Amino acid sequence: MTTPAPSRTRALLETLRAPLLLSPTADVLAGAAIAVAWVAPAATTAETETRGVGILVCLGGLTWSELALPLLLAACCGTALLAAGMAQNALADLDDDRARKPERPLPRGAISEGSVRTVQRALIVFALVCAGLLSTRVLAAAAAILLGSWLYHHQLKQFRVPGCITLGCLRGLDLSLGLFAVAAVVAAGGPSSELIVGAEVTRPSLSLQGIALWIPAALYAAYIAGASLHASTDDEPARSVWSPVGLGLCSALLLGLALLGVAGGSSPRGGVDPTTQRALAAAGAVVFVYALGRLISAWRTKPPPAITGAALSGLYLFDAGLCLVFGSAAIPAAIALLLFGASRRMLRTFPPS
Repeated sequence: MTTPAPSRTRALLETLRAPLLLSPTADVLAGAAIAVAWVAPAATTAETETRGVGILVCLGGLTWSELALPLLLAACCGTALLAAGMAQNALADLDDDRARKPERPLPRGAISEGSVRTVQRALIVFALVCAGLLSTRVLAAAAAILLGSWLYHHQLKQFRVPGCITLGCLRGLDLSLGLFAVAAVVAAGGPSSELIVGAEVTRPSLSLQGIALWIPAALYAAYIAGASLHASTDDEPARSVWSPVGLGLCSALLLGLALLGVAGGSSPRGGVDPTTQRALAAAGAVVFVYALGRLISAWRTKPPPAITGAALSGLYLFDAGLCLVFGSAAIPAAIALLLFGASRRMLRTFPPS
């Protein structure tokens, strides 16, 4: 009997973990906000404030109109890469799922292996095309994500700690898609000058060599590694030491970043006055405290799969906090929070399995 098309579509979305597919957009926005904070505008603060008036709000000499298409391409690339990774995960785990989780789409026959493989290949091609349209750096980051995903599923998944670290690094690379997308826009502008609100200013520059620029991505990678350590114990009948280790790492990161937000954040951006920067950093601290509260509450009262859900859905909050504390950027943070709400609603339709 042929499975109806709507059922096959639902089975595919379930296989690709639809609620998580919104998260690469939040990752890209966080990376872009951090990159923009490190853009060095030649104009003075006063000039920056002047040209920040109007619908095209300037970001260190960049406008949202300049960033919209590159960030959309980067988000599409990240989403396709994550979906391809989820398809690869479903195929790699099929034999195990048949024995332990027969309710998943592939084991129960709601979708075929061939269909999943075809979708996976199409997603990889789409991701690489989006990356190639941006820059060689974005393409290299996408290729690194594909390689890391293959290594995880075929070599490292059986080793708990290396596998979880690899997963963290893959999500940290998602932020680099946003970083490199901004770098591509800056590079495309070159050293020429442009006229904004009647004032001639030099195009900004962006150095991606400074190690401080990569600290937020490393912290995000560590958070995902911690969440993955806990998730790896979900099916174990006895309490594993790796569960509190993973959750403890996540909690320590959230607490530390909340304290950094209270202290005023970490952003070298000259286009934001200190008072606004402190206010945005304080808002970031609130986001991190909220994420910490959700995690602790789940840790105390919920079963392991629900704790995993709280930790993984908290990555949207983590991204929003990074936007505020490291990027002094309210709009990307607000979008990440909206994506968090949308993901929570999608979980009702596609609960974790």
